[in-house]
Amino acid sequence: MSRPTKSIKTKTAEWPEERRAGIQRIIARLLKQQEGRVIAHHLQTEVDWRTLGVWSNGWLSEREVLCTIRIMQERGYSTPDEFLSAHQECVEQRMAQIEQARSKATVLIPTNIARKSSSSCHPTFSLLGCRLRVCGSKTAERVLGKLTRQSIRQLSHQHANEPPPFWIIAETSASTDREAWSRVAFPFHVLLGIIELVDTPKNPWLTTQGRLLRHHGVRTPTYFLLSSENCGTSFRILDDACGDFAEYGLDGIQLRQISALCRRFAPNLKEESTLMLAAECLALYGRMMNQTMLHNVFLGLWQVLEAMARSEKCGGDTKTVCQRIAKIAESRSLDAPGLLDVLYVLGRTRNDIVHRGARFAASEEDIQILNHVCRAALRTLICLAAKLTTRSHIDEYFRLSSVNDGRLLVVDEVTRCLRRRRNIVRKKPKGD
Repeated sequence: MSRPTKSIKTKTAEWPEERRAGIQRIIARLLKQQEGRVIAHHLQTEVDWRTLGVWSNGWLSEREVLCTIRIMQERGYSTPDEFLSAHQECVEQRMAQIEQARSKATVLIPTNIARKSSSSCHPTFSLLGCRLRVCGSKTAERVLGKLTRQSIRQLSHQHANEPPPFWIIAETSASTDREAWSRVAFPFHVLLGIIELVDTPKNPWLTTQGRLLRHHGVRTPTYFLLSSENCGTSFRILDDACGDFAEYGLDGIQLRQISALCRRFAPNLKEESTLMLAAECLALYGRMMNQTMLHNVFLGLWQVLEAMARSEKCGGDTKTVCQRIAKIAESRSLDAPGLLDVLYVLGRTRNDIVHRGARFAASEEDIQILNHVCRAALRTLICLAAKLTTRSHIDEYFRLSSVNDGRLLVVDEVTRCLRRRRNIVRKKPKGD
């Protein structure tokens, strides 16, 4: 990609040369529309904001556009390079505000997780650098301080008529409630995926009039509470994904299995690592298990399979996704010679739902099969992460998995030969 010959660089990016004429027109239009601190909202403005965001490859948000345009008007700026300079000033101002507002925050998530014993000791899980502690209502009330049960009812309305008996508590550092939740949400959803994976693979749904109702499982929260040093205590509504479940008890064996898996994800993983890929898939799996419509559950499970199959690397081709998933799903727990053909049929069902709006194309049996395939593939992916440590390793694994034994032997011999030759070249004295 060509770069501008003259530009004021920021810590984030610089404009591509071929976009500068269009960027200049957008900046001129936004500066003309600026009235004090407000830009008039209409279709052209919305498109201009989004265009700048797309052309910046995601480093520019709508809020930053508004701030940058205001600074440009104050400074008398008008060019794309001056936009970058103003944007850097905007970012620095925003970062200073964030650091000033940052404080210790405690996130409390209602849950139905409990321990199947009379022991008063509640489980604690550590993963992805976050400590998630299950506690009872009395402990939660001590953390919340002044927020009483009556206050929760007034804030939550129909979402929390009665405070739940169990909570998950996580501590973090954040400047806003949204940032606090974003830091906790991913580890929390990974934990949900791990618990679902460890649970006995039985039918977790009841079907009624095209809807799937969970009759057991981990509850997806409809809200969370935040207690912070700067903002006090607040209540935030999340997507209402499900209703209340009965208490979800975990026995000692399940807790040990869950804790062992959590330890695999305990450190702050690198983005390129295979374990981070597995964590993303587990989070998807944990989030979608409480969907209520047949087609949403089907598409959610298929999304998990696409993530594991690295569908973005094969252009999202459904046939390739099926082939890759068939390779990693076959295991001791799932020995199906015709699994690939079954996945082809399910792939066509997915296309019917997505491209033709056939919401009733998926059946309960389809979902049960996809669920078992997801579970088998997730276990295999986590096992592969021990030796295939990066996403590039997984991509190569998929590329070579369709190669026959003879061809695979050739690849192995050529690889060893190249490694030997490169070692010789490195050791060869200079000047020879």
